[in-house]
Amino acid sequence: MDTLIAGTGQFAVSASLQTIGADVLITLWGGTRPHIGSLAVAIPHPQSAPERERSSTVLQFSFPGHRDEAVARRVAERVAARLQRTVAASAGIHVPDITPEGIEAVLANTDLLIQKIIGKLRSQAHD
Repeated sequence: MDTLIAGTGQFAVSASLQTIGADVLITLWGGTRPHIGSLAVAIPHPQSAPERERSSTVLQFSFPGHRDEAVARRVAERVAARLQRTVAASAGIHVPDITPEGIEAVLANTDLLIQKIIGKLRSQAHD
């Protein structure tokens, strides 16, 4: 299982990756109290479109009182579409009294982490 990190401090986002056959299980966490707050499963739409235009269908569940769905969905959807693999992602990031700017920092770090995840999974496919 591989662990990747994007960002530093309270807005950093970490991920562990596990491949299960052709599928990918991604666990995302951060902040002061990591947990499982939301789950997202993305199923890619195989297409001949250029990679940047591929898409996926996402099924999502959030536990009551949690707002981690944006991170779980973003990761599952983008990784599945880019790599054409089924992806399940769990996310739990807790930053007390987070501001709108803090949320943007978490999402920016999530975007950086997505690129690291895609790169790592592509390199594993070539091993």
